[in-house]
Amino acid sequence: MKNKNWTGDLAGGVVAAIMTLPEAMAYGVLVFSSLDSSLAADGLLAGLVAVTMANLGSSLVKGNPIISSGPFSLVTLMIASQIPVFLDYHFSSDHLVSPPTELVLSLVFWCIFMAGLFQVAFGQFHLGQLVKYVPRPVVSGLFNGTALLIMAGQINPLLGISDTSISWKPLNLFIGLLTWVSVELGTRRLRKVPPAILALLIGLATYHICHRLGYSDRLGPMIGQVPTGIPQPTALIPIIKIMDLPQVWKYLSSTILFSLALAVTASLGTLVGCIAGDEVQRARTNANHELIGQGLGNMLAALFGGIMSSGSPSRTVANYQYGGRSRLSRVSMGIFSLAVILLLARWIELLPKVVLAGLLVSLAASLLQPDTWQQLLGLFANDGLRRQRAAIDFAISLSVTSLLLWKGILPALAAGLLISLIHFAFRMGKEIITQHQQADVRHSFAIRSQEEFQALTKHGNCIHLLSLQGSLFFGTADQLAVRIEQLGHQGAKWILLDLGEVVELDSTGSQIMAQSIRWCRDQGIEIAIAAKSGSILFDLLSALGLLSIIRDDHIFPTLNHALVWAEDQLLDQKLPDDRYQVERPLNKVNVFAGMKNDEIEIIKKYLTWHQLPDASLLIEQSVKEDWMLILVEGRARVELALETEEESHTVSIMCSGRLIGELAFVDHQPRSASVFALGEVKYWKMSYANFLSLQQENAWIAHRLMQGIASEISTKLRISDRMIG
Repeated sequence: MKNKNWTGDLAGGVVAAIMTLPEAMAYGVLVFSSLDSSLAADGLLAGLVAVTMANLGSSLVKGNPIISSGPFSLVTLMIASQIPVFLDYHFSSDHLVSPPTELVLSLVFWCIFMAGLFQVAFGQFHLGQLVKYVPRPVVSGLFNGTALLIMAGQINPLLGISDTSISWKPLNLFIGLLTWVSVELGTRRLRKVPPAILALLIGLATYHICHRLGYSDRLGPMIGQVPTGIPQPTALIPIIKIMDLPQVWKYLSSTILFSLALAVTASLGTLVGCIAGDEVQRARTNANHELIGQGLGNMLAALFGGIMSSGSPSRTVANYQYGGRSRLSRVSMGIFSLAVILLLARWIELLPKVVLAGLLVSLAASLLQPDTWQQLLGLFANDGLRRQRAAIDFAISLSVTSLLLWKGILPALAAGLLISLIHFAFRMGKEIITQHQQADVRHSFAIRSQEEFQALTKHGNCIHLLSLQGSLFFGTADQLAVRIEQLGHQGAKWILLDLGEVVELDSTGSQIMAQSIRWCRDQGIEIAIAAKSGSILFDLLSALGLLSIIRDDHIFPTLNHALVWAEDQLLDQKLPDDRYQVERPLNKVNVFAGMKNDEIEIIKKYLTWHQLPDASLLIEQSVKEDWMLILVEGRARVELALETEEESHTVSIMCSGRLIGELAFVDHQPRSASVFALGEVKYWKMSYANFLSLQQENAWIAHRLMQGIASEISTKLRISDRMIG
């Protein structure tokens, strides 16, 4: 099929590539410099190759069409941290005290290749979903530790310290800080120019101006000569040479575990990128297919000498904003990166190391998680539950960060995964959806007419009620999104989410919920939530922006209120929508069912007619009265005030055709609740004294009326019992 949006795909892919390349080059330098600082130019090329192959390879599989791939900070640091381990474990024999760099790098590329295979397996066997259950505090701890280690690793390049010079250079430090500040200012002030490109140009220009002015002795080195020509798939060939080393087989299990850790970490980044892509496209894509594509891309990158990549949320959104809609945008991103390798290699040689160090410091600063500061502030919150939750999250995050700085990234990741398993077992002990009901069986607390109840019983199966409990985070929110889509495909027209028992909602869970809300809206499905105003969860929903997405008229204090709203909309479609504005004759009122018209006329002599405007008080709680109302037009709200709470609660809605206040009419006790008009109401009123007069005139009709009152009370009790059950 012809792609009508090819210009948008090209533009989106190029913009995403321009945003990615500076970071990719910096991350490539970070990896290769951990082996030898003289390999910075080769590392820069490895970063560009990663962008090329990851996007071209992943575009072969029908996953998320706009996700943009590039080197991932956490994965990059894992590889850089592992290289000294490889040197110590695999190349420590006497005849390999100084092993050729190609052998070490081939082992690195082999691990990346195996990690790509693991990603393909994750997607093929639908194991990628397990990655979603890594809790947010663990991820925050890993990112914070990664940021600190990256910053620490840039001290020497920023100061201009190298193998040939141990004195620090203030001018070099100034250029590095200028590059960093340029990124930060560009992020806040400029929208059209990628901040990393702006900072790269400013740092590059400043460095070479100073160099031209004769201050070269006060500056750090440049990248140096970059290999030219088309990359060849030869990076794994040297692996054959090290197969004879006994250390390789001795530590094979640890090498495989490292590759698995790379795959898990990269997959986590990719799945977050998928969420961002689904969010802007308002469509759910197959994340397992995307993992297969990412795995193929990383395997290709390893063959051609590139570092490992992952999907990026920010660049995915940029791809979409600039026109990317199909996999062609990913292809254009890869081709643009390849063009940079082939055409601009000579110019890339002029890049100063300090400018790349400034970019890395900026990237590291962006990795510092704001969640950690919120957790720290939460330790001083007045609310005990919030304080306890913040303490647990902060302890987990700090433990993972400390372990990463103390023992390295692999022990920290292992500890993080262990915490994830414990956390997962605790949080998933209860299913997120604890109850699923439909409105043909479960009715709201609105006491409706008989024909309305019949219509709900017949057509109410298109209204679905989902009661949630526990934590809404990456994994459980995705489960909820899948269930919502299933209900939509099964014909649901209204979906009501009861969040009353939800104790936690993180930003990723919020994004998935927002995506589901938009999907429902696009499908013509009404979705509403029940969350009590003023609660911690309600404030969290507001802070995360969910309340603004779902709209005020779709937010209710309880599930019953939401169900009344959905029932009203359904009944407006199935019954006359002006049924509450038309006066109901007494022979259509349930309490008079089975009575003859002449009997009703006799009763009518003992009734008085009333009409009141909206919000009028019909009955006041605790007042001792012995009359009842027969509502024949409009609706009324029943409010219950409790001594332990300041505000009253709506406990029922009375619709036309129902009695109000019949209990006090029968037992002469104080009113148990207050009743207010919902809009203009019309009703007949009977006092108990008038009933006694009716009884004296016609005991049989009075008896029939009392039977009708008993039937009304019984109906309401059954409705209440059904709601409680």
